[in-house]
Formats: sequence, C-alpha cells, structure tokens
Amino acid sequence: MIDWFNLYPITSNKTYLISSNQSYTYKEIEHMINELIKQMEINNLPPGSRVAILLNNSLEYILIIFCLIKAQIPIIFLNSKNSLEVNLNQLSDGQATHLISSNEFVPKDSDLITSLSNFNSLTLLRIANSDKKILKPLAPNTQFILFTSGTSGKSKATQLTLENFYQSALTSSHRLKYTEKDSWVLTLPLYHVGGLSIVLRSLIFNMTVVLVDQFDLKTIKEVSEQNSPSIISLVPTMLHRILISEKPEYLRSYRVILVGGARTPNNLIKLSKEHNLNIFVTYGMTEASSQVATAIPEEVFQDPETVGMLLEKLDAKLVNKIDENVGELCIKGPQVMRGYFNESFSGIDNEGWFNTGDLASISDNGFLYIQVRRTDLIVCGGENIYPKEIERFVLGFKDIEDCLVFGLPDAEWGQIVAMAIETQMEMDLSDLKSKIGLNLGTFKKPRRIYSFKIFPRFESGKLDTSKLLKLIKNKNQT
Repeated sequence: MIDWFNLYPITSNKTYLISSNQSYTYKEIEHMINELIKQMEINNLPPGSRVAILLNNSLEYILIIFCLIKAQIPIIFLNSKNSLEVNLNQLSDGQATHLISSNEFVPKDSDLITSLSNFNSLTLLRIANSDKKILKPLAPNTQFILFTSGTSGKSKATQLTLENFYQSALTSSHRLKYTEKDSWVLTLPLYHVGGLSIVLRSLIFNMTVVLVDQFDLKTIKEVSEQNSPSIISLVPTMLHRILISEKPEYLRSYRVILVGGARTPNNLIKLSKEHNLNIFVTYGMTEASSQVATAIPEEVFQDPETVGMLLEKLDAKLVNKIDENVGELCIKGPQVMRGYFNESFSGIDNEGWFNTGDLASISDNGFLYIQVRRTDLIVCGGENIYPKEIERFVLGFKDIEDCLVFGLPDAEWGQIVAMAIETQMEMDLSDLKSKIGLNLGTFKKPRRIYSFKIFPRFESGKLDTSKLLKLIKNKNQT
C-alpha cells in the first residue's frame, strides 16, 4: 500500500491543512494521526473490523480517516444529515463492527452500542453483538464504503479502494493540472465522494486543504481572501448563492472552480461567464470515485450542454439506446468501484462495465452529454434523493391511499422535492412534512405537497403520472 504521507518527505514542513485559522504541516498531521491511533486504541481493534464514521466536517474527521487508512481498517461513511434510524440501518447494511461519532449524533442511552474509548469530543463505540456475527467478505482491498441510492430507492454500499482514488486523482489532474502550489477549499461533506477525494488528492499532489466546516457565504469569502486558495469545489446551488450575494468578485482569483453534484443550469454558466470565472463543469458519481468527465472553461462557455471529455483510462459505451445517439451510459476503468456490497448484483458485469443508468450521448470528438440523469432522481442542492424511498414511508400512513414524489425546478437548489398525495381526509400537511424530515432526513422533506381526493388513472388502474403532473401545474398557475 502506498504510504501517501511519505510521498514528499522533503516538503514535510509544507502546510497540508488549514482549519479554523490554524495551519498544520504534513509532518504535524502525521504526528497527530499516530497520537490519535494510540489514544483511541485503534490498533487494538480485532482483525476484520469495519469502522463507521458519523461526524460533521472537522480536523478530527480528517485525522480519523487517515488513522483508519494507516491501520488498514475499512471505513463506512454515514451522512450526518440522515435521521438516526436511516444511519442505524446503514450500519447494519455495511455490517459495521464499530462507530466513531459524538454525542451530537448518538444518544448516550442507546443500547445498540458500547463505548470503548474517547478523544476530545470523539467516542469509539462497539456495535452490539457485532463480535458474534459472521461478516460477509468485502471485495479485495476495499478501504471505503460510501452509501449511494439505487434506482429502487434503497441505499447501496459502494466498495472503493485506495487505488480507485489514486487513479481518479491522476486522471483528474490531466484536466485540472494540479501543482504543489495549489490549495483546495473543502466545502463538501467528507461523507460525499467529492469531499473525500479532495482530502486524498491533496496528499497525492502535495497540495493544501483549506477546511470549511460548513458552507457559509461569509466564511467562504473570508477564507478566499485570507488564504488565497486556487481551487474550490461547489455544487451549483453554492455557486448560485455566491454569485447573487454582494461582491462575489473574489471568485475570480480561483484558478479552478469545479462545479458538479447536479446539472449546472445554462443561466448559471452565463452568469459565471459575465463574472469572468474559471468554472470547470464536471459529471461524476460515487461509483467512479468522483469525476467521470470534466469540461474546462473554454468548453463550458462554448457549449454549455456538455460535461466535457471522459477522464483518461475510462472507457464508455451506450447500451439500450432509445434512438440513434442516446442510450444508457456504461463506464469501465481503474477508477470504477469494486461493486456494491451485500447486493444480489454487484453493479459490475462480467466484462467490468458499470451501467450508470443515465441517458447520454457522445459526440464524434469525444464530448459527453448527459440527457437525463437517472430519470427518477431528484438532485436538490447536490444531495441525491430517490422518490421511492419517500413514497414507501408516506404510504405507511393509513389515510394516504397513494402518493407521487417528484422534483420541481428551482433557481437556487436546482430541484426541490414535491409530493402529491391521494387521500379522502383533511390532513395536516405541515405535520406530514415534519414526520418525513424527522424519519428520513431534513433534505428529503417535501417543500410542496398537493392533496387530491382522487388521482387520474388509466383504465388498468395504473397512475396517469403525466396527467397528474399537468393538474399540479395548473394548480401552481391558479
């Protein structure tokens, strides 16, 4: 295994991380990692352990990631925005044996876990009865398990290796041209592949990470002006917020503004051009260790519809074509996951192809165009939301006969979650929204709910989705 902290021993006094106005060199970070391994007794964990992390972005989160990498213990990343119930289910799905978290996320009186050690606000916990379970083997060399939603709405555990991220970093550099002088503002959560990749790529290319605990307009502006970073990753919602705020000119100093996580609207590209910004539009996914294709600024402004050319070493093909040029995008390469864990189908076929499910076309000169990204997917502020998960929960209410969850276009968020329910009762819609947020996560809570006594249906009884959406559109116009 590559010892990434010793790739650049000559420059070990170079700054690796800036967090809360405090700088930490590569050498200091390595020392802190070794101390944390001792303090939390990570080397005493039994062979075969799998440790989940449930935290918000912080210096400690990054240290824990590298502690577990150094100890060669697989890491399961949990979304801190999810409800406790969802995260407990994912602990079970990933067959975690231990959890590192804080009291903010884990109730003190939980009988599912036992505290083993503490460090500052962090606690290492053992999952109840995990030592008695026979664990299903992970794919060879799996270091990271990140959850992503499948088209069925059920979360899937994606198995990724250090080699996946290493290859992704090398091929990404062909488009973004990393140098040791670069510093990268980390605004994305570390449980997302985009956030994790920044931490790892910065090590590989001897760059500096500027950590932002959470996205905030004032903080981003201050960090940009005080530290003169050269790269920042944003979802379209973040970029939109900055550009409509007062004095967004500081973004011009960035060599790379990497925009992804959702479709970048043409009006946002136009606004970026008016501000002379170096935006790189990217298309990626957890299963490919982040980037799949990236358009450099000249390509973005010349053709706003493209997401650029595929990264090197990635092969692509279109299957199940709906016309001569458009079909489901399949990819293959060293960046692609080792498969989904604990699923009947790993997601990778016998020839190594992964079907993204996204409808795409590829031009003669190699530019990729995403026509529809997983047709049932809602992307709200960079968060992937699958309607079927929400629909299953809502249909558990006895007074709701049917429901349809869908996305509505939104200038700030890209899309917002909306829902139509079929019920004969007068329901408290605010209470319904709250229950969805409490049980599934606040980002999955519908912004709008439309109530109908009866849904339009075909003679077969199947829901006439098109007609229902037209009725909703008419409601919005009245």
